[in-house]
Amino acid sequence: MDRAGIDIQVLSAAPQLPYGGDAARTAAAARYANDEYGGVVSSHPDRFRALTATPMPDIDAAITEIGYAIDELGMVGVTMTTALPMIPRRADDHVPWEAPDTPEPPSQPVHRL
Repeated sequence: MDRAGIDIQVLSAAPQLPYGGDAARTAAAARYANDEYGGVVSSHPDRFRALTATPMPDIDAAITEIGYAIDELGMVGVTMTTALPMIPRRADDHVPWEAPDTPEPPSQPVHRL
């Protein structure tokens, strides 16, 4: 990083995010990725930041993981793709989605790919 003139790098699991039909496995994969990146950031806080990986399409698990990663690990944001490949949709299939009520929305930005 020094040779390339990079002061800080933001780590992200994207595009290989833990998305899948098995909620327990995707939650475990997201927690693993976040814990690994959290370890790198805590070991080198002057050089690295990280974005939270979310276990989609399980919205409740994703909200839980976002809270953990931001509040406990110090992640600086959230990363997610804009499509979930395991949920086939046609281009004209518009499904509205509203964010669930949370006591306090995350204060960090969401990074979409």
